[in-house]
Amino acid sequence: MRKEFFVFFTFLLVIIFLLFPSSFSFGEDKKKVGVTKFFGTGLDTDEIVDKLVEVEKQKGEKYQQEISNQIIRKAIINFLDSNLKDLKETAKSLYDYRSPFGNRLGSSSDESIVKILPNRGAEIKEVSIRVEKMAKPDTFISDPLPIGTKLNPFRFTITVGTNSYEIDFGGGTLYDLAKTINDVAGNAVSASVVKVDKDNEVIRISSKKTGKSNRIFISGDVSELIRIGLLGRNVKKEEKPKELDIISLFTPSLTLKLSKRTVLSNSVEYAIAEKTVLEVSNDFYYYQPPKVADIDIRLMESVKVSNVEVKGGSAIGSLQSFVTYISNDYDFIILVFSDDTKRVIRISTNYQVVDLGNEKGKTIKQVILRNGNDLVDIVFSKIRVFDKKEVEFEPGFVPKNYISKADNAVLYVDGVRIERESNDIDDIINGVVRIVGEDPNKEVSAKVDYDYASITNAISNFIEKYNNVMIYLSKITKPIVDRRQLYEKPDEEKEEGSFATDTDLIRLKDKLRFLAMQPYKTANTNIRLLYHVGIYTKDIETKLDFQSDLWEYVRRGVLTLDNEKFTRALLQDIEAVKQVFANDTNSDKLVDSGFAYEVATLSDTYTRVNGIFALKKKEIDNIIKANKDYYAKFEERLEDYRKSLESKFAKLQQMLRESKSKQDWFKAQMKGLSSSSE
Repeated sequence: MRKEFFVFFTFLLVIIFLLFPSSFSFGEDKKKVGVTKFFGTGLDTDEIVDKLVEVEKQKGEKYQQEISNQIIRKAIINFLDSNLKDLKETAKSLYDYRSPFGNRLGSSSDESIVKILPNRGAEIKEVSIRVEKMAKPDTFISDPLPIGTKLNPFRFTITVGTNSYEIDFGGGTLYDLAKTINDVAGNAVSASVVKVDKDNEVIRISSKKTGKSNRIFISGDVSELIRIGLLGRNVKKEEKPKELDIISLFTPSLTLKLSKRTVLSNSVEYAIAEKTVLEVSNDFYYYQPPKVADIDIRLMESVKVSNVEVKGGSAIGSLQSFVTYISNDYDFIILVFSDDTKRVIRISTNYQVVDLGNEKGKTIKQVILRNGNDLVDIVFSKIRVFDKKEVEFEPGFVPKNYISKADNAVLYVDGVRIERESNDIDDIINGVVRIVGEDPNKEVSAKVDYDYASITNAISNFIEKYNNVMIYLSKITKPIVDRRQLYEKPDEEKEEGSFATDTDLIRLKDKLRFLAMQPYKTANTNIRLLYHVGIYTKDIETKLDFQSDLWEYVRRGVLTLDNEKFTRALLQDIEAVKQVFANDTNSDKLVDSGFAYEVATLSDTYTRVNGIFALKKKEIDNIIKANKDYYAKFEERLEDYRKSLESKFAKLQQMLRESKSKQDWFKAQMKGLSSSSE
């Protein structure tokens, strides 16, 4: 037992001296704690145990280091995963519902008159538009009234189109009236009060929609509205329509007979308006066809054949030619316009009204009356051209002070007159033609074209995402030169070479590079490669210096977009450029070819839920978990080791106390013996 204690005690001294070399001194420095304290006042075992445990703990750092390495690797995979997902979505956006090739741009030679707002996929076209007038709402105001003018209670009805609104006004100011109108009829009209100067104000009422059908009618008890000058009595003006009496051009009589085979002509000047019509009233007189004259009849002459003579025979009439009589030519009236075009009027009934509105803007310069028949006379009792008035409902009281009257937009599209209730017209292009001004004398060129800037920006963004992935892949798969562990490297160096031997990532980098060099099927054999549309790693005309930055870009597979060359390719054949990136080669309405399609497909194999990156991250998580488990078990063993040391040092302290007690007894005995011997 004593021998074992001595061995342990010797070992302990060695450890103590190694751990606390500065705590012991056998020289002159008596202030330092030395062996005397160790054997005298007791031993501080807690610090010794902590140091011993710390030494042992270093053996478990390899687990923590591996966990750190794997956390860094997972962060790198996450970053690459995020970048590749961005690339995939950007690639898909080039051919799905977001494709920039479907974007359209509208332009107008005069944006102050017409704006073009096309939808995606609108037909590429150009039209000529002349705006005769814009659509307008009904807008009117009252007379200027002193600020704070009071109105008595009254009830009235506002009608807009097919909708009527019953308004029971309880009296009050113009502001109160405007609020009541807005509360009840706010879907159809808008009412407001406007100060015209420091002393006066008006109430303003406007329909919310343009067009003749949205005219505002006010009925009921309107006495208060008349008093404030919002409504006034409707004064009807009987205007005689502008008229051209064609019969009077040829005869002073009330009727004009046009005999068979007759042509009459006269010069006039009459401008065709929107509602111009031609009214014709007439009677037809038909002649009987001539009878065939009497025919001289005689017998056939005698004919002798050999010794046989044939006499007499059936009667033969004299052959005569008869005049052919025409009786179905009904083109009786021809109008010749100032631009030398003609309008032929067919007359087949006794009365008809012909609409000339499609000839609006033209001027009649000549009227031709003709009868090309032999058996028909025509007697006209009326041939007149005039502007037809529309019959509209006119109430007894109408707005007194109009700002604008409800009216339709009238415009000519490639010479064809159209009329619409709104200034936003959606049936000329796939989108909206917005009328913002009017000029009856100005032709505006309106065009729908591809949005080339949008296409270029989208392709540029795609190439940028592609380059980000290629640069990062080149960095993390770079051959290893620095053999330090990832956790030992500075942050800016951790990624470089971190997956130098990972075949999945090397394959991804090589495949992406291959896709950028691949020819794709298009409708134009001159546009099949990315190079043909101005996208390349190196221009073939550029000499390569292996010490230059260009070589580094080429080595990494970085693509360059030549905007000028790309724009030329778009203008040359935009459909072929589109097919380089995405194409449906078998006409099944699904994209199955093209650079963007192939990049998106490849990226998906890595980034989808059960893709290659998901498996890699799961593998890394498993390694991290295993090392955490190893470290947890190591910590358990380390705790057991601590407890073992504490137990041994407790025994050591007990033995030291016993030893010191015996030492003190021995010293006392020796001291007693020394005293007795004296």
